[in-house]
Amino acid sequence: MKLRQTTTVLALTLFSFVQPASAIIEIWSGHKELNTNVDGCVGRAERLIQSQFDNLVEVGRGDFHRTGYFQDGSYRIVCFANGSGSTGVIFVAHEDLDVATQFGEILLNEL
Repeated sequence: MKLRQTTTVLALTLFSFVQPASAIIEIWSGHKELNTNVDGCVGRAERLIQSQFDNLVEVGRGDFHRTGYFQDGSYRIVCFANGSGSTGVIFVAHEDLDVATQFGEILLNEL
């Protein structure tokens, strides 16, 4: 019984000193109507990733999306059919909302 009480007190003492991670991930999103089909939207995203940015790493690709990392953030470009055209939706995650916003707006303008 004494061992259990000592263990409980020790655990509570350690817990009071250990702080949870304080980094909160901020997510920016935006969309753009495109005069092309979904394949054209994905092609634009592919060219954007390959040619415009040296610091982008692509790690995921599918029929309608491209996903990857930049510096210490991540991004996803998703393409949806929209009538005769398509819509490109961009998500950027970073712990600094200003960084996510600036990077997301650059991607959106270049798409």
